[in-house]
Amino acid sequence: MVGIALLLAGLLAYLPLAWLRNGLAALLIAAAVGMNLFNANDYRLLAQKNNEMMYEIAWRAPSLKPGTLVITNEQPFSFYYTQSTLKAELNLIYPHSAQDQFGWTYARDLAAAKTLALNPDEKIEIPGMVKNYSGTISDIVVFQLDEDGCVRFIDKQSWFIPKEINEYSLENFSNQSNLISGSDTSVVLDQSLIGSEPEHGFCYYFEKADLALQQKDYAAIGQYYAQVQQKGLHTENGYEWAPFIEGLARNGQWQEALTLSEQVIEANPRYESYPAFICTALGKAATEAKDEQAASSVLDSLHCTY
Repeated sequence: MVGIALLLAGLLAYLPLAWLRNGLAALLIAAAVGMNLFNANDYRLLAQKNNEMMYEIAWRAPSLKPGTLVITNEQPFSFYYTQSTLKAELNLIYPHSAQDQFGWTYARDLAAAKTLALNPDEKIEIPGMVKNYSGTISDIVVFQLDEDGCVRFIDKQSWFIPKEINEYSLENFSNQSNLISGSDTSVVLDQSLIGSEPEHGFCYYFEKADLALQQKDYAAIGQYYAQVQQKGLHTENGYEWAPFIEGLARNGQWQEALTLSEQVIEANPRYESYPAFICTALGKAATEAKDEQAASSVLDSLHCTY
């Protein structure tokens, strides 16, 4: 950059007209300043996206089993935040021993390096810049990264599994038990490393509702949904309503579950699989429903054949 600046300055000096030299110099300086501001804003947005992603993972997974391997799809920011960078952040956030470090890899890279089999004891070795990752199939958790949505834990029961994950059937290897969900475990992120906690928007309540579903704390899901409604929060991704629909039903709030289900189906006509996912979730909830009549009425209203 210094060489280019000196070259341009030298070329400008050969121009015979002072007003032309000054005008071109002003334009070049303005362009350079503008480019620096543009790049600075890009880095700011990248840092903000990384901040949101890490907090969303922490909201969903208050603790991770040491030695867990996180697998995700790639995003536009993946070029800047490499697997090594994200692995390092994960190991800074969650407590672990030197022998049980966390790993992070992208779905495509893992699939290219190794064909996985449904054997929980099968070894996985991933080379790293500082330390290699070593674990087994049972140590895997899969998250979906969405540039316009929330970080989402994925397993074989998830709605709408993204192509990059489904292409390699990685949802079949995702082990929810690696997401330790006890009430006495809650990671605290170092703000000097990750940044300040983002505002509690829709993704906060989504992650908390998904965690509560894992904990079978259905009353909490009802409370989270009430706060989402009160604050007027929304998402364009219909599948992000999944924990609320199932949680409301399991909490006995069948009418709210029906209303939300109808809204999701109506807002997402292109996704023909949504009604089936909703019916499956509500059908499972209905088997444990205290108000069987209300559950049956909701299933009938949605034309479920579960």
